[in-house]
Amino acid sequence: MGGARMISVRREPVPSGVKPILTVRNVVKRYQARTDIGALLSMRQADLVTAVDGVSFELREGEVLGLVGESGSGKTTLGRLLVRLEVPDKGEVYLDERSLAELQGAELKKLYRHVQMIFQDPYESLNPRFTSLEMLMDPVKVQQLAPKAERVEWIERALERAGLAPARDYLHKYPHELSGGQRQRLAIARALVMEPRVLVADEPVSMLDVSIKAGVLNLLKSFAEDDGMTIVYISHDLSTVKYLCHRIAIMFRGRFVEVGPSTDVIDRPQHPYAQALKAAVPRAVPGNSRERVRSSDSAAARLPVLGGCRYRTQCPEAMEHCAQEDPTLRKTGDHRFVACHLY
Repeated sequence: MGGARMISVRREPVPSGVKPILTVRNVVKRYQARTDIGALLSMRQADLVTAVDGVSFELREGEVLGLVGESGSGKTTLGRLLVRLEVPDKGEVYLDERSLAELQGAELKKLYRHVQMIFQDPYESLNPRFTSLEMLMDPVKVQQLAPKAERVEWIERALERAGLAPARDYLHKYPHELSGGQRQRLAIARALVMEPRVLVADEPVSMLDVSIKAGVLNLLKSFAEDDGMTIVYISHDLSTVKYLCHRIAIMFRGRFVEVGPSTDVIDRPQHPYAQALKAAVPRAVPGNSRERVRSSDSAAARLPVLGGCRYRTQCPEAMEHCAQEDPTLRKTGDHRFVACHLY
């Protein structure tokens, strides 16, 4: 596992004529802000914070979409909306052109088999009181995935598919008996045991060292290439996103500001925010003369923007028009879209 090798990357686009498996249309999610002492004394209702603001996209079988942005940009909230751990305030999420909001009872139960999520922290997402077998047995029973006599074998296949082989060595181990990489693979196996068609992976390698990270990335890549699994990959790490994903969506304050093929967006970012993200990546190159992209880090720049472009208080290219109109995504090339008045 420690000597994992990066496998070749499939770069051909998913055929546009294929029907999408996952469709998101104008999704909005707001949360009530924490009530401060002033609101309590005045009996004023706390303000609403918009985490996801009018996001739309489509994904087809075997396609991998990377969601990139700073903390608080709405990536994880969007991921939770896709698996219905959160319900949108506006807009719709469709699986095979069927709205998730319409699903009830047995159909909703079926949804949770087809759409699964890998959470960021395996230390928190795994129950320390359960063995691997107990954790994976519950979904197999609830979804009736296999006859009683075949359930253990079903679970062993999921563990080995996640890279925990031989599976029998891990069946009766508790999370504290596993390494960090093994815990993450167990979290992946817990999703795989459902044989999902859509996988939402929220920072699945952020807590792993480089060698273990490569193995997990190869594993996710094989799910898309060999099994046709559709993956939404959430990450801050541009190098892993470029390696794994067909397309990248850059998020800022709840919206997509740039969308396009992974190589194009990372090598030649167009939106000033995407350029700032790339410039912030450390490079271990002596005498590095890469030009820095200016972006305001002042407290005022981080305050909510009332009207106009939401990035304008931090943008080095801000114009007068930016304060008047919030730009929408515009096509700037083949499969390339940018929300900026510069284009």
